[in-house]
Amino acid sequence: MSTRSFVSFSVQRQTLRATALAVLLAGGLSTVNGAELTGTPISVAPTDIKTIPGNACHAYGNGSGTLLSWQSYALNNESTGESSVVCPIVRDNALNTNGTASVAVNIYNPAAGGVFECLLVSYSKYGDWLDSDTASTTKDGSQTLNLDVDVSESLGYYVLNCVMPPSGPYHSKIYSYTYREYPDTHGESQVTSPKLP
Repeated sequence: MSTRSFVSFSVQRQTLRATALAVLLAGGLSTVNGAELTGTPISVAPTDIKTIPGNACHAYGNGSGTLLSWQSYALNNESTGESSVVCPIVRDNALNTNGTASVAVNIYNPAAGGVFECLLVSYSKYGDWLDSDTASTTKDGSQTLNLDVDVSESLGYYVLNCVMPPSGPYHSKIYSYTYREYPDTHGESQVTSPKLP
């Protein structure tokens, strides 16, 4: 197959997929692979979830005494002591005043008894504290810390800080963090899709 034919085929396939999705979302599709779609259309709420890699976090303060390692899959604390980091959260909906829907930090704690702690803070646009939440664990292994703030300000911002425990035989890690804004910022109306049998 020539390059031109391959490109043409690829464009046709993408167009076909887009058309099929549009028909499905419009509720005009009655069968899939010969199976009839039955039932009442269901309403699917829109979501606005963002996942940020842990390597987006950076040392908090002057970073003295810390040995952080930015890997492609995680941020590692290679220090024999605790390391404090700050992780950026970008707001899409900068006008709501009821905080976040959820924030989840996916971490690895290398040793039982070591404290891995994260703090989520909501600030006004001038840096005034509005609300905060903390989550911590002393269990070892991979796990998720869940946080949420209930107060925000129009054009304010959120900050996620974490204290990573010392390294043991393995390094403490932040793999990623996921946050969902409230209200959802992609699609103010619900999408109606057919219910499969």
